[in-house]
Amino acid sequence: MRANSDAAVVVRGIYEAFNQGDFERVEECFDEQIVWIEPQRYFVPEGRGETVGRAAVMALLARYPDYWQRFEVEPEEVFDAGGGNVFVLGRQVAHGHGGGSYEGTFANLWRVRDGMAVEHRSFSDTKALDEAISG
Repeated sequence: MRANSDAAVVVRGIYEAFNQGDFERVEECFDEQIVWIEPQRYFVPEGRGETVGRAAVMALLARYPDYWQRFEVEPEEVFDAGGGNVFVLGRQVAHGHGGGSYEGTFANLWRVRDGMAVEHRSFSDTKALDEAISG
């Protein structure tokens, strides 16, 4: 089911803020103990596995400009999976400082509780993203 639930509104707001570079607003949407799970070398080389806590996740996100001239995630479909779970399918566009680029799809699973994102899981083509970082 396409979603307009409260949880889906929170998730859409996170993507919007991220793409606008409004990391303060992104941070406001994260629970203090958010769990951020991504494959190794997904967005930044040091990003891998599980990162726990708002400050640690924001520190990871703050590294994006070190590797990317441009990095955007555009949700195309947002599904309410019930119980505060939101599944997102979309497209990513990334241009690395070394001249590499990537355009492809992603899938994210978010868990939202009391209006705050408490968990995020990323799925994408990590090999292509790594090659884009490397140039």
